[in-house]
Amino acid sequence: MTNFFPFHAPFCSERRQAGKKDYVSSCSKLEEILQQALGISDPIPVPPATIISGLQLIHQECQKRKQVNQFSHNNIIWSPTEH
Repeated sequence: MTNFFPFHAPFCSERRQAGKKDYVSSCSKLEEILQQALGISDPIPVPPATIISGLQLIHQECQKRKQVNQFSHNNIIWSPTEH
């Protein structure tokens, strides 16, 4: 697998085995998680129920933000052009 993360945290140590670069300690897991999140490696298997509940949570949070934004835009108390 190509290394998509050329930067390394200073606490990561590297080792080479048969031309393959590995990261020792938690860096290898962090790199794996980042690659999965960016969609450049095999996905983490996620049950459909988890995906659906996650989408519902995202939808609820978006609705809350819309309500807050509408409230703040509709209730302007002071305008810099009015003196």
